Amino acid sequence: MTIALVGSPDGKWIVARRDRELAAFANGQGPAQATTTLELDDFEVAVLGTPPVVVVVTGANEQVPPAVQIHRLPELDQVGRVDLPYAMRIASITGARLVLLSKDGKLFFVRVTPRALALQPADPGGAVDLAVGLERDQALLGMARRLEVWDASINRPALRLQLQLPNPPRVGGAAKGHLWAFRTGDEDLYVYRLSDGRPFRHHAGAVITNVISSLATPYAVIVTTRGPIRLNCFAHSLHVIDSPWTPSSVLALLGADEDVALVGLAAGAA
Repeated sequence: MTIALVGSPDGKWIVARRDRELAAFANGQGPAQATTTLELDDFEVAVLGTPPVVVVVTGANEQVPPAVQIHRLPELDQVGRVDLPYAMRIASITGARLVLLSKDGKLFFVRVTPRALALQPADPGGAVDLAVGLERDQALLGMARRLEVWDASINRPALRLQLQLPNPPRVGGAAKGHLWAFRTGDEDLYVYRLSDGRPFRHHAGAVITNVISSLATPYAVIVTTRGPIRLNCFAHSLHVIDSPWTPSSVLALLGADEDVALVGLAAGAA
């Protein structure tokens, strides 16, 4: 079973995926406001924009090319679609733009409005292995031996950074005022203060499998093989979360600033 949870940037919606079904929950609480079933098994989901909309990035099969679709909230009916030239995955979100990556490191910015989509291919001059959405429609792009901040609104690099990120294969993301990254299979999370680039190392005590974060809040959740840990990126404090978490659970953050909740869904749960 494929399950996923994504929260809206305004902190008002949680969209849950269970196999082909999508369900929208106001304020992360049941019952579902609406449900819909997609025709494909291969897809990813994000929620972005103002007002927020659900964006689905589908894979390809023999009849249908890969595409990006818009589903409005709360009805979840499809109101827009644009085909992709090849299969891509959701790498990150910046403002009202989706950042897509292909397997060979090609990059697209996708401008999202409530009823329309616009593809913006970008050429950073090399294969991108890491893309992290930042504030002000910017995205951090990691390539061989260099890091650049791109302005997605004009599709150009704005700044080159000298941060000492973990070597690939690596995973990265952002919380309010901070960038984070870890190397796949490691127990250490590195947090970088965006104002001055200062790094902070946090040892999780177990292998890190994922990090849940949002630009709306300084709180992040480090998901490890032993369970989730709460991180305050400003205070650099770690606290084990006492929750009914299981390795099959998926997590999402809902809210902004200090008023933020962690929402979970386990495989097979109602």
